[in-house]
Amino acid sequence: MLVTVACALSAAAPAHAIGGSLVFSDYDRKPAVPTGLTTVLSVPVDPANPAASQLRRLQLTLPQGFDLGPQMSTGAGRLQTCPADDFAVHGAVASACSGATKIGSVGMTASDGGASVALTGDVYLGAQAAVGELPSLFVEAAGGAGEPRVKLVGGLSVDLDGRTSVSFNEIPAPPFSELRLTLFGSDQALLGTPAVCGTFAGTASLTASDGSTAIAAAPVAIDQDCSLPAFAPSFSMWADDPQAGAQATTMLALTREDRSPRFGTSRLSLPSGLLANIGSVPECPFSDAEAVRCGADSQIGTIEAVAGLGPNPRLLTGNVFITPRAPGAVAGVSIVVRARVGDVDLGEFVLPARVDLRPDSAGLEVSYAMPARFRGVALNVRSFRVRLDRPSFMLNPSSCGPLAYSATLTSEHGQAVFGGSAISYTGCGSLAFAPTLSAQLTGETGPLGHPNVRVALNARGGDSTLKGATVTLPRGVAADLNNLKNICPRAVFDAVACSAAQRVGTATARVAVTPEPIPGDVYLVQTEGETLPGLGLSFTGRYAQRVVSSVRVNNEQRLVTRFETIPDLPLRSLDMDIFGGKNGPIRMSSGVCQPGSVWDAAFVGHGGQLSSHTIAAPCAPSLAKRSAITLSSLSGLTWRISNMGGRTLQTAKLTLPSGFLFVRNRARLRQYQVVKLTGSAAKVTVTSKAVILTPRTKTTRSLSLKLKAGSVARTKPVKASAPLRRVKVKVRLGFTDGTVQNQTITLRAR
Repeated sequence: MLVTVACALSAAAPAHAIGGSLVFSDYDRKPAVPTGLTTVLSVPVDPANPAASQLRRLQLTLPQGFDLGPQMSTGAGRLQTCPADDFAVHGAVASACSGATKIGSVGMTASDGGASVALTGDVYLGAQAAVGELPSLFVEAAGGAGEPRVKLVGGLSVDLDGRTSVSFNEIPAPPFSELRLTLFGSDQALLGTPAVCGTFAGTASLTASDGSTAIAAAPVAIDQDCSLPAFAPSFSMWADDPQAGAQATTMLALTREDRSPRFGTSRLSLPSGLLANIGSVPECPFSDAEAVRCGADSQIGTIEAVAGLGPNPRLLTGNVFITPRAPGAVAGVSIVVRARVGDVDLGEFVLPARVDLRPDSAGLEVSYAMPARFRGVALNVRSFRVRLDRPSFMLNPSSCGPLAYSATLTSEHGQAVFGGSAISYTGCGSLAFAPTLSAQLTGETGPLGHPNVRVALNARGGDSTLKGATVTLPRGVAADLNNLKNICPRAVFDAVACSAAQRVGTATARVAVTPEPIPGDVYLVQTEGETLPGLGLSFTGRYAQRVVSSVRVNNEQRLVTRFETIPDLPLRSLDMDIFGGKNGPIRMSSGVCQPGSVWDAAFVGHGGQLSSHTIAAPCAPSLAKRSAITLSSLSGLTWRISNMGGRTLQTAKLTLPSGFLFVRNRARLRQYQVVKLTGSAAKVTVTSKAVILTPRTKTTRSLSLKLKAGSVARTKPVKASAPLRRVKVKVRLGFTDGTVQNQTITLRAR
């Protein structure tokens, strides 16, 4: 095909300055295909002023979109380069460049002693000066015997706008009036046409021997076969071992059709439960990842990318490494690809990726942005395949599926496409499943008290993961409706925006894929269609997840908490504490503890397994006997408890009523203290309003304390004959079994 488009010189130059015209021809007029290109530059020679018209420097800037591409090849389907010594730019003899390095031809009309001489020759791909730099163009033209031989070295470059230029900075004599430079076309041509149809201009910047300059420009038209394939890439994935729960190699593949819009940003959504054992791999620091210094200890897989236009793209290979996570992400990834095509080695380019965890289903989300070019070469990535094959790194889900996976892919022009499929695993029902539960009520376990509720769930490694759990509390434990008023709406909970006042507990989970604990908080959450609020577990950190239960009262008037959709995480333990105390959501009934009361638990695995578990709920310990207290600003304080209800004391605190305080500089002195604890000494701490006893051992079952006269004072002095008045002294007893008992003692004090 011969296409010729010419444009006259455009230059504001003085008389006798250099001039010329530019023509582009012999290029493919279809977008996004490999192409050849002929550049014809005419430079009239003025015999009266040769210095003003003789070309010394030339920069040819190709039309926008005529890019170097990985499909380029020379001899025998392999890109080869000519060493500078073989070309011998300053030698008068013919170069020794191999024909396998030839990429084009050249023709010149030179002026030799006033006569025009036709010179012809070849264009070779020169060797790189260093890894990472673009190769040179070696141009050699010669005539017959006794006629001139011209050798030129052209430097390739790409500017910030992606425009490719070749610069000849030392054009020797004799002057030439025309230069015809052709880069061969084929399926393996160095250049590709623009990605879309349109008119694109190229330029020639000319500098004469006397320093005068001019610029010539010429357009090219890409106007054939403009109906390009739509941006419709495909995303697929598979495992080498589809056994549910297995540690297997996972493959991800992404492909687009040739000539379709190139990849821009991508977000890959992997199946729920397909996880990576991130905690087993040392992270490659960001500084090392950016400098391409990640070691094998951080490698998690390999990548193969197919890049270039036409039917003969090139295969680029690389490795995948784990890196520190960005804020909010579960992990970081560095994909390092060697951009080498034959003899041309542009070095390694780094594609960083972010890995997030879906907060409601434990599915991984991988996002990245594909670069359009690397060191001047348009990558035109057509497909890539990632193989995550580090031993014991990827963990299959416990569910057989089919499990959906998808991708949101955006082209370089911003066009977004959503697609996906599903993957199935096998043998999920054959996995063992035997989680266990432990639970207890502590703190205010007496009638009408608000106890702390402690639940611990444990699962074995290699078992199916937990999908659902139902825990039924013992008889005599109910929800306190008066304390269920500050409820977090479901939408607010999902947005991780519940207030601290709506927090009723804490939770800590551990999973097999990371050694770090996963902290969380428990909130009262409004659940649709339910009278009572559910419990919302909001985990933070690397494995941020949100899980909500329903809470109901069954026919036996027992409180039932049901989690129906627990994410497919390899849970090893879950510890949950619901706060007690005056604002606690759980209340003990006023009845007598019933022997034989139990906690009931039923579990469902992601493979469909069922398991149940029942544990005894022993009656709460007997209460400690009522404290015997006397209080007087004249004689001091006495405090006795003769029986701790069969428990042993961990700490005891007495708080004075309004109108009284301790004289600390006396009450703290040993001569003012008489302390007796069964089987133990005690540390005595005195503040202005309270005295605290802390036994040295866990054997104390009774206490006796006396603070002598002068250790207690009235806030307002009164006469010694003032009458006694009723006051309330508060006592808090903490026991070694974790329970707490509060007493309010009414007495007459002077």
